[in-house]
Amino acid sequence: FFARSDDFFNLIWVPLCSPNHRLRLSAASSLSCALSCLKNRTHQLQWFCSIYEQMLKGLAATNDAVDKCHGSLLALKVMLKHTSDFMLPRFRQVCKPVIALRDNPNKALRSAMINLLPELAMFSPNAFARSYLNEAVSMLIKDSEDEDLGPDTLSSIGRLCIAVGTHLVYRIPELVNVVHRALSTANRRRERVENAKGRAHRAKADGIMSGLAGFLFGWSGEKARERAKTLDGVEEEDVGGDTAQYPADMCGRREALACVADMVEGLGPPFHDHVIGLLDAMLTGGLSPELI
Repeated sequence: FFARSDDFFNLIWVPLCSPNHRLRLSAASSLSCALSCLKNRTHQLQWFCSIYEQMLKGLAATNDAVDKCHGSLLALKVMLKHTSDFMLPRFRQVCKPVIALRDNPNKALRSAMINLLPELAMFSPNAFARSYLNEAVSMLIKDSEDEDLGPDTLSSIGRLCIAVGTHLVYRIPELVNVVHRALSTANRRRERVENAKGRAHRAKADGIMSGLAGFLFGWSGEKARERAKTLDGVEEEDVGGDTAQYPADMCGRREALACVADMVEGLGPPFHDHVIGLLDAMLTGGLSPELI
C-alpha cells in the first residue's frame, strides 16, 4: 500500500465528494484506515498537507458544493484523530469555517458539524473553550429544538461536557432545560404510541368478539360487515398518523439519557444537584439499559 499511497490520497477525494452519502462515509472510513496504517512512516507531512489543502477548499464550498463540504467535514474528523500535532497550529483555521456552517440550510451538513464540535473540543479543549465554546453551545441549544437534529445535538452536548468540563459550568441551567425538554417530549411520544397500541389491541379483540356474537346471535351479513368496517377504522386511526412515526424505542430518550450520563461525568459536582430535577422525567419511561 505504501508504494501506491500517493495514488490513494489523490483519488480518495473522488468518493469523499460523491453525491452518494454512504459512499462519502465509506471513503472517510478508508481514509482513517490509511492514515492509521501509515502513521509510522517518515513521509507523513506531504500526505497531511495534501489532505489539509483539499479539506479547506471543500469547507469553503458550502452552498456551491454541499457534498464536497460534507466530505471535508468527514476528512477533518479523521485528521483530528490521526495527525497528532499537525493540526495544532491550524486549529483556528479549521474551526472558523466549521462554526460558520451553523446557519446552513442543509441538515446533513449541520448534523456533521454538530457531531464534529466535540471532536474539535477534545483535540484542544482550552483553545476551543476560549474562542468557540460560547457560540457552539448557543447553537446546540437552538438546534436542540429541531426534530431532525435533536438526537445529534444531545449527543454532542454530552460529549462536549466531557471534553471541556468546568468551562461549561456557568451554562448548566440552559443545558438542563434542553435535556428536560427532550425527555418530556420523548415521554409524551412514548405514551401516545403505547396508548395507540393499546387501542389497536382492544379493537382487534372487539372484532373477534363481534364476529363470535354475529355467529351466536345470527347477525345479518350486512350488519356484520358494517361492524367490522367500524372496528377497522378505529384501528387504523389509533395506530396511524403522528404516533406511527415515533416508535416507543425511537423517541430520543436514549440520546437524552446518554447526555445526562456524560454531563455527570464531565461537569462533576456542580451538576449533581441539577440531576435531582431530571429524575422524574428520566424515570417516567421506565427502566432501560441507558438508565441503568
